[in-house]
Amino acid sequence: MSSLKSQKVLDALEQMPELNQWFLSQTKPVTMADPTSFHVWSLIRAMRADDRNRCRMWTESVLLLLESCTSVVNHILETDTLLNALGYSLTDIYTPLAEAAILSGEGSRSFCVLQKLADLSGLAAFRFLSAWTAFNDEKPNVCIAECEKASEPFAPIHTLLGQALLESGHIMEAIDALKVATKVAPLDPLPKVQLIKAYLVVGVPVEAMRLVDECRRIIGTNIEIECLAAMAISAGQGQKPEFAERTLLQFGKHIEENPFDFEAFALAIDVASNLSRKDWCQTYSKNLDLRDHCDMGSVLSKLPGILKRMNDLRWYDVAQIIIDKTLVVTQLQGTGSSLTQ
Repeated sequence: MSSLKSQKVLDALEQMPELNQWFLSQTKPVTMADPTSFHVWSLIRAMRADDRNRCRMWTESVLLLLESCTSVVNHILETDTLLNALGYSLTDIYTPLAEAAILSGEGSRSFCVLQKLADLSGLAAFRFLSAWTAFNDEKPNVCIAECEKASEPFAPIHTLLGQALLESGHIMEAIDALKVATKVAPLDPLPKVQLIKAYLVVGVPVEAMRLVDECRRIIGTNIEIECLAAMAISAGQGQKPEFAERTLLQFGKHIEENPFDFEAFALAIDVASNLSRKDWCQTYSKNLDLRDHCDMGSVLSKLPGILKRMNDLRWYDVAQIIIDKTLVVTQLQGTGSSLTQ
């Protein structure tokens, strides 16, 4: 029986049936005599392999190819041309292989090959993959070093650089990198999301709100964006009532569809109380469903803050609705004592 790690790669291959068909159509052994076909064949062979052998198979074959190539760039372009004819690209294959390597504890091996590909080809796509592998292998400083090797602006690299810098505590440097990414790819919401987080950290909620509105125009309703909007509102500087009302409207739509999302509910309650929208709190407290899909530990950790806010506003009826719903579930789960302490 395949493990979860194997299944993820096999699922990726299943979504690329033309590759599998091409692989099975090779009636003669594919050798280094045809390096382009060998590259594609060896990658697909690795995707079909088990966890223990997959990373070793694709990294060894790539290293062998790199040693024999007179021009790595030309070889990569020729290989990509073959894959394009099948409807895919090299990164479509390298990405799930790199992810599987990280999950299998082979992140370092994967990184070394991807870094070598980036160094020898100078291609931004491989530089991004090497940096991405380091970041997801919990090596942010290595990720930053890889990203900084990029010779020209490339939005995914600058977005990743900004995220790595942000998580490493280099906030102003992160903002600079993310600004580059937003200029290079103005319709990409990902660098904007990271930039919103950075502005919230440095205490510039007005800029965070501006970027939230930009993200809304690009992708519409998205709960992650609305959670960031709520955090910007809670920061309390330069707050605009219409922005908060728009945020509350989006939270309402989300909670109607996901009544078990207590994390979103807790943020929305804060926005609603800032707007004195008791009607919203009453409606969606009744709509809240804590019985399924809910982390009661998270509920109990956030509950005191919510109840204090309801008490300060003297919205005791709203507080009672939330308490009653919480008590039912905590008593069923045997955690009622933690609620009453």
